[in-house]
Amino acid sequence: MPGFRRNLGGMNIGAFAERFIRHGTKCSSAFHVMLAYEDYPAGRRAMDSCQLLLSEFDNESDFHISVWRFDALEGTTTFEDAICNAIQADAIIVATYQRELPIGVRQWIDAWVPQKRGQKAALIAFLQSDYASSAWHYLDEAAARAGLDFFATALDQPQTRISPSSDPVHEAWGLNE
Repeated sequence: MPGFRRNLGGMNIGAFAERFIRHGTKCSSAFHVMLAYEDYPAGRRAMDSCQLLLSEFDNESDFHISVWRFDALEGTTTFEDAICNAIQADAIIVATYQRELPIGVRQWIDAWVPQKRGQKAALIAFLQSDYASSAWHYLDEAAARAGLDFFATALDQPQTRISPSSDPVHEAWGLNE
């Protein structure tokens, strides 16, 4: 993937993985990742990066990955499930090309932030290269409120954007959708 090169938000991926392995993530040996994404191109790029991150862990590590499209966070039942996934996650990844996060995504973040305090976890943002965006600032502030490590890196602009309603691949892409 162009521009990624074993670096995640300025942090070496191997060092990131080693930090969680050395200190242990939780009482269990599983590493939980939650990925919330805007659309297929943003989600695909973030998932590729997530796979690169997870490849740095030893083969004995167990991974649980939950994948949520932004519009799925707006349903009453799925909203509660997504909050639970975020609370359990060791790494929460948000991927979007939007300069501002949708209200439903901000409400979801506001719901889990108070419950993440004191947990060892990271919030990872895959955003447009413009770090002056309100999305970047909102996520940075949320990570600070929750006491999470915050990493941000730029998503390459896709050649062709696929609108959410015309995304045929998305329907079989995540279990939570």
